[in-house]
Amino acid sequence: MAKKLIFITVFQLLTVVAGYCQKSPSLINVTGVIENNVSDSLLIMNGLDEPVHQIAITENSKVKGYFKGKTGYYQMMLGQEKFPCYFKSGDMHSFSVNMKEFGNTIQFSGGQAAANNYLIAKAKRDGVTKAAEANGMAIQMEEANFIKYNDSIFKAKADLLNNSGIQDDAFIQLEKKSLAIEQMNELVNFPMMKIFALGQKDFKTSATYPDAFKLTNFNDPDLIQVPGYTMLIQNLSFKLANEKKERNEVRDVFTECLNMIDSLVTNAEVKEHVAFNFGKMALEHTKTPAEYVARYKAIVKDPTHLKVADDWFSQAESTLPGKPSPDFKLKDIAGKEYTLKSFRGKYVYIDVWATWCMPCIGEIPHLKKLESEMHGKDIVFVSICTYDEKSKWEKYLKEKEMSGVQLYSEKTEPFLSKYAIRGIPHFILLDKEGKIINPNVERPSDPALKKVFAELGL
Repeated sequence: MAKKLIFITVFQLLTVVAGYCQKSPSLINVTGVIENNVSDSLLIMNGLDEPVHQIAITENSKVKGYFKGKTGYYQMMLGQEKFPCYFKSGDMHSFSVNMKEFGNTIQFSGGQAAANNYLIAKAKRDGVTKAAEANGMAIQMEEANFIKYNDSIFKAKADLLNNSGIQDDAFIQLEKKSLAIEQMNELVNFPMMKIFALGQKDFKTSATYPDAFKLTNFNDPDLIQVPGYTMLIQNLSFKLANEKKERNEVRDVFTECLNMIDSLVTNAEVKEHVAFNFGKMALEHTKTPAEYVARYKAIVKDPTHLKVADDWFSQAESTLPGKPSPDFKLKDIAGKEYTLKSFRGKYVYIDVWATWCMPCIGEIPHLKKLESEMHGKDIVFVSICTYDEKSKWEKYLKEKEMSGVQLYSEKTEPFLSKYAIRGIPHFILLDKEGKIINPNVERPSDPALKKVFAELGL
């Protein structure tokens, strides 16, 4: 196992010193013992999934190091396992784990042990809940039943916190805010998933449904570190933007979402953070990239964030309409290999999806109907499953009798990165020569897609 520490320079990591710890009010110390270790290093990320530090794992599978950081939420990653934690500056945080039985053996001791063991227990509970909801059970409920279900989930989490034995009042208060944000996100997502995943375009919540806009603090910089806070503001901004789009008041919902962020958030630090994180996620979806980037640049102020926007737009320019599409070399379930040349002479409608993605699954019935209606015409429908386990993809294809050309892609496939695909589902339309008609065309459930096809003579 490598003894030399690996630096992640792209994220400008803080100074790394491996092999010993140091007591200081501004330093976070981490030690650990790992059985059946499979990694060279322990990666530490902040609550926003941004890497901040990396510690080498010794030949006898021990971790010992420190870094300068603020008290708050973090995440640690060993191999493919990622787990939440809470670090306090000046404390010594210790953990032990057997990688062959990760979920059953991860345990914290030392500073903030009670808080960290609570976070592990909460993560396990969330895993069970997520598995139970994998079939879309929650979003198919009636409103009243969903509210009861959601309340029961978060009451159980509150009970877990209250019975955790945590003595740190600062953590308890922060975690209560975190749980409230988690619950609010679920309440905001429920009607949006009804509309976008289940295709219930006219779905409306009742007058008694909790009002997330009144219950959300859009301007608390202390909450930036809380998982879900940024997403909550983005979701609420998108809700308003989408309502304007439905009324045909705006051209592009994602550019309008930036406008909503600018309007809802007055705190400069929160606005910068939310706009930056939304900006890098939504560029691939906008219908008006030049206008979108211009609006983004009018909101953010950090020079680093502004430069990132230039890099995004430069990448987006390579996949603008009229440009030759990046190619791929992928196989179907039978092992037959395809490239874009396999479809020359026909229009190509590409769906990038995954079996775990509920909005993706929600589009499948519409896609099947579209394929049936377009049968015999000069268009081929290609579905590329990615960010997923191949075995789950194969099982899904067999169970659901999927039509069209079904291909599997590793997440490292250059085709995905060249289109800067950061979120799914994502749909692309190519002409008969393999040139891009639209790098982010309407999804199958959108009636506007039929108009697009009609203009092509399909």
